[in-house]
Amino acid sequence: MEYLQKYRCLIILDDVHSVFSNGQLVGSYESGYEDYGELFQRLGESQHKSCLLLLSRDKPREIVELEEENRAVQTLELTGLGEAARSILKDKGLVEEENWSNLIDYYGGNPLWLKITATMIQDLFGGRISELFKYDKLVLNEDLKYKLNLLFQRLSIIEKQVMSVIAEDIEAISISKLLEKTELLPTDLFNAMQSLRRRSLIQHHHNDKDQILFTVQPLIRQYVNSQMQSSNH
Repeated sequence: MEYLQKYRCLIILDDVHSVFSNGQLVGSYESGYEDYGELFQRLGESQHKSCLLLLSRDKPREIVELEEENRAVQTLELTGLGEAARSILKDKGLVEEENWSNLIDYYGGNPLWLKITATMIQDLFGGRISELFKYDKLVLNEDLKYKLNLLFQRLSIIEKQVMSVIAEDIEAISISKLLEKTELLPTDLFNAMQSLRRRSLIQHHHNDKDQILFTVQPLIRQYVNSQMQSSNH
């Protein structure tokens, strides 16, 4: 802290989610890594000249507390690239530019998902997206499944249960319906929902009755449903 107050330093910590426990709600530190929480707290509360940049799939609870009371602590949630993702498809050698926007939409503009899918299209269809679209618009290949497995093994049992209910239907679902379908205690559901939001795994919007509804991205839905089918066999 002395050096950070005396000098202008930039500290970048990547993959911060790796210090959190698997199978727990978001923000529970692995044994021996609890000091990271104190570091985040002290840097967020103290006066200094430096900057700490955290890159993480999961939001530390210290950041959640500090960003509401201290404007120096802020979160930027990265969304899909949108049309900027066209450069990825170009670099991967995909043709048929008229289909690029559709492919980007189907995969939510996620650069990693698009790179993996574009590689598959190049390997199997010579870069022609229309050939893939003959069979399916959204394909969960083994490379994507591997990446999502790493993500979902971090979830608690309750989070997985909630995700399975949200993913059952294409339509977005309300809190009251989730309580009815999961049969969870309200406190347990609310904790799981907040944790999933802090992992950016669920999305929400208001309907015309100003009711908040929750949903997941199409690829996440396909993954969760495929996992449920596998576990039922």
